[in-house]
Amino acid sequence: MALIFRVQGSPKSYHPVAKRSGPDFGPTSGDVGLREPSRRLAVLVGRTGVALGLEFELAESPITIGRDPACDIRLNDPTVSRYHAWLTQEGGHWYVSDTGSANGTLVNNKILETNERVELKDGDEIEFGTVRMKFRHWLGEG
Repeated sequence: MALIFRVQGSPKSYHPVAKRSGPDFGPTSGDVGLREPSRRLAVLVGRTGVALGLEFELAESPITIGRDPACDIRLNDPTVSRYHAWLTQEGGHWYVSDTGSANGTLVNNKILETNERVELKDGDEIEFGTVRMKFRHWLGEG
């Protein structure tokens, strides 16, 4: 599984995201190398907190999100549970589900029930604890 994140403002700079033992995406993540992704299906754009200014390109499914180092997208924030939520992709559509996290997962300000699966639409705002991200379908280069 390969997840890719891109720092906004550098449209051709791609960084590999978490291969189960990936970097911490907190304030001290550092440079983890560059590579061009093989395919791009969707993007999570960080709007607040430790994800601010980061873009996580979603290329494989399922994707786990949480504070634990084993998560595919690690958000080192105290409001994010160890295993907070997961994303799945089926037939070109992406879905988010909450794992029963302590501070909840919200989509467009609506809190999800544990294991409730919600289809994501372009522009949806997702909150993992207090870390807010915007979901975007990938429309191509740039």
